[in-house]
Amino acid sequence: MSPRKRNQRGAASVAALILLITGLFLVYRGWSAAQLVLSPSRAGRAAAAKEEVPLVQSAERQDAAIAAEGSPERDPLHWPPAPPSPPKHHQPAEPPPLVPPTVRMILYDKVNPTVRIDVEGQSSGDLHVGDSFKGWTVVSIKSGTVEVAKDGKTFTRSM
Repeated sequence: MSPRKRNQRGAASVAALILLITGLFLVYRGWSAAQLVLSPSRAGRAAAAKEEVPLVQSAERQDAAIAAEGSPERDPLHWPPAPPSPPKHHQPAEPPPLVPPTVRMILYDKVNPTVRIDVEGQSSGDLHVGDSFKGWTVVSIKSGTVEVAKDGKTFTRSM
């Protein structure tokens, strides 16, 4: 037999032995874990033998030590701390000033005068005296001017 084949056979034997040992170890670990789950008294004895403190209790002790050591006003999630904000004074918000509408068209005759206005970029249809558009009411229409009112304020607009 050639030396190369002999080396390959030896390597295969070593690999099979490693796989067998690993498999036996995993079977043993699975069996011992199942025994701990099935018999809680054995798990309690194992924990007592190691004298370990559960992770939750350990974390609570660390948190208590940090809380006793640190200052309460420091926020650990935001560093550097934000400067204190000035006290907020709540003043009533002023309503935005009334912007009178723009006159787009006046069709004046003595029987039935008509006007078209623009409010906030939107154009009205034909309006007559007493008609409203977006809260603006047409008060009067004359040959070159229109009076409109909103919230008790009257504005005279011209072309």
